Amino acid sequence: MKIRNQRMKTIVKAMTKSLENLNLPRIKNNMEVIYTGDSEDGDDDMVNNPKHYNRFGIECIDGIEASMTTLEFQGMLKGNTIKYLWRYNYKDRPIEDLKKAQWYLDKLIKTMEDNKNE
Repeated sequence: MKIRNQRMKTIVKAMTKSLENLNLPRIKNNMEVIYTGDSEDGDDDMVNNPKHYNRFGIECIDGIEASMTTLEFQGMLKGNTIKYLWRYNYKDRPIEDLKKAQWYLDKLIKTMEDNKNE
């Protein structure tokens, strides 16, 4: 796996060390296991910064990005955007799901802009 920049290398190293310290199953080449726990309180921003997606100072989305090529990551972002748009009308919090779709779409746009010369 080729890691694109120093920030991602640091994230991968920290995640691997944290998971080893937890005595969890060894991560394979693409970090197939990422630990997330449950939030202890209800003060989460469930769209932009849910607490259960940040453990050991590492955002889950950063770990996912570090484990993928740019094209794979963009595909994941597109898929999540579609997922939230697909199901928002069938859930208890449709506005929250629409905001999540917008978050993933914004992240996809930023990733496309940042990598337009690749």
